[in-house]
Amino acid sequence: MKFLDGSLLWVLLNFMVNLEEPHLDDLFNALASRPRRQVLSMVAIRSRTMTELALPLGLSLPALHKHLRVLERARLVEGRKVGREREVTFQPGALTEVEGWISFHRDFWNQQLDSVETFIREQKEGQARGDDR
Repeated sequence: MKFLDGSLLWVLLNFMVNLEEPHLDDLFNALASRPRRQVLSMVAIRSRTMTELALPLGLSLPALHKHLRVLERARLVEGRKVGREREVTFQPGALTEVEGWISFHRDFWNQQLDSVETFIREQKEGQARGDDR
């Protein structure tokens, strides 16, 4: 594969940007916060009530509720009322989208770097042979 020229690379990057889905923004926003990642770690082990989450994190219930709304919008957790408490359950399916996005971009950039490496190696080999390219 030849190294992409500027115009082709621009078209491809523009296409990649247009592939982005609003839900990915919600996911990355949710994952960008340490308290929200801590909540995910806790509910990944087992479902927890809001009180069980708030105490170890040192959060008030209203502050935790705001974090949970962000996580629910990203479809990373689901809250349901159990008696007088609200139970929070981890929903790992949404992480598949993040994994797919990361995998696509990792593969794309690995291919680009492989192309650059091949181009540089061919240039060096051509110089060693005395070729004018």
